[in-house]
Amino acid sequence: MLNKINKVLIILLFIAIASPVLAANNLETDAMREKQADVLADVAGLNRSATVGGITATLISVTLGMLGIVFIGLLIYGGFTWMTAAGNDDQVKKAMGIIKTAIIGLIIIVAAYSITAFVFNSLSEATFETGGMD
Repeated sequence: MLNKINKVLIILLFIAIASPVLAANNLETDAMREKQADVLADVAGLNRSATVGGITATLISVTLGMLGIVFIGLLIYGGFTWMTAAGNDDQVKKAMGIIKTAIIGLIIIVAAYSITAFVFNSLSEATFETGGMD
C-alpha cells in the first residue's frame, strides 16, 4: 500500500514539475509562430493590423490586378486569333475588335487604379493612418 502511495506521489511531483516547463515551451512555440506569421505577412505585403481603409485599398488593388490579367489574356487571345486568321477577313476583324476592346479595358483599369491610389493615399495622409495603396 505504501509503495502505491509513493508511486502516486512521484507521478504527481513529476506532473507538478513538468507542467510549467511544458507550458513555457508551449508559450515559446506560440510566440515563435506569431513572429513567423508577422514575417510572412510583411513579406507578402500584408498589414496584419490593417484599418478598414487599408483592407478596402487592398481589395480594390487585387480586383483591378485580376481584371488587368483578364484583359492581357484577351489581348493575347486577340493576337493569337489574328495570327491564325490565315487571311480570313472576318477573323481579322474579330481579332482587331478583341484587341481594341482589351486595350480600352487596360486603359480603364490603369486609370481606375491611378484614381483609387490617389484617393486612398490622400485619405490616409489626411487622417494620419497607414494603409493607403502603395
